[in-house]
Amino acid sequence: AAAAAAAILLAVGVYFIAVGRFTDFYNIQVINNRFYAGNIWANLLQGFQVNHLFSSSLKVAAPLAVLGAFGLALGLLRQGRRSWVLLLGLVLGTEIAIALPGRFYIHYYQLWLPPVALAAGWTLQELGDLTKRDEGSLAYPWLPRLAGAAALLVLLAFELPLYRLPAEEWSRMKYGDHYLAIQKMGQELGRLLQPDETLYQWGIADGLYFYSQRRPASGVIYHWPVVFGPLAPSLLERMLGELKRSPPEIFITKWERISRPEDKQHPVVAWFLSHYRFYFQRGPFVVYYHPGGKLAARLAAETAAPAR
Repeated sequence: AAAAAAAILLAVGVYFIAVGRFTDFYNIQVINNRFYAGNIWANLLQGFQVNHLFSSSLKVAAPLAVLGAFGLALGLLRQGRRSWVLLLGLVLGTEIAIALPGRFYIHYYQLWLPPVALAAGWTLQELGDLTKRDEGSLAYPWLPRLAGAAALLVLLAFELPLYRLPAEEWSRMKYGDHYLAIQKMGQELGRLLQPDETLYQWGIADGLYFYSQRRPASGVIYHWPVVFGPLAPSLLERMLGELKRSPPEIFITKWERISRPEDKQHPVVAWFLSHYRFYFQRGPFVVYYHPGGKLAARLAAETAAPAR
C-alpha cells in the first residue's frame, strides 16, 4: 500500500516537473498544507480527545461499530490473532489521518467506514469460529446469523429513510443552503454570460465556475491562500496581474467578505470596488459587472431598447 501511494505521488511529481510547474506543485502540496495543518503534534493530541474521536454523522454506522468493537476485543483476546492486530493498526491509523490536519470536518470521518465495515464482517466470522465443535460444525449456527441480521436491520432503519430524500435535501441536511445557493447562483451566471466570457469569485464558492460553465479570470480560484499563509504575497501578485490583464465580466463575492473596513483594504477587494459597478444581490452573493465589458454593453442596449 505504501509503495502504491508513493508511486502515484512520484508520477504526479514527475508530470509537474515535465510541464515546468513543479514549484506550484510543491508550494500547494508542501508549503501551503504545512501552514494549513499547523502543529501536527497538537493536532494529534486533540484528535485523541473524546469529543474528536467520533462524529454525530457516524450514528448510521453505530451497529457496525458496536459489532466490530466486540469482534476486535474478542480477536485480540483469543491469542492476539495477527489479522486483528493489523486491523487495530488500521483503526489507529484512521484516527491519526483524521487528526493530522487539525480541522475535524464532518467529511473526514468517512475514513472510519472501511475499518468499521471490515471489523463487523470479521466479527461474524469470529463468532462462527468461536462456536465450532471439534468435528468442525457450529454449536450455535444461529449466533453469527442473528448478530449479522440484527446489525443489518438497525443499519437499514437508519439508512432507508434517507433514500426517500432528493439530493438537494441531503445537501441541506449536511451543509444548510450553502451549496444549494452556489448551484442556483452559478446557473444564473451561466445564463448571463456568453460562453467566451469569464467571471471571478472572491471567496470559497468555486463551485460557481462549475455550475456556470465559465472559466475563472485567474488561475488562483480560492481566496484563502491569498489572504493567509506564506504563499499570500506571490499569489496576490499573480492574481492581480491576471485580473488586470483580462478583467472578468463579473466579479462576485459574499457580502460578509467585503462588509468590514479591513476587508475593503485588501488589494483585491480595493481593486474591484474601484473598477466594477454593483449589479445585483442574490441571497448571500453580491454581483458586480465591469463597466467597459461586453456584459455592460448588453445591459446598456437592453436599457435603451424601450426608449427607442
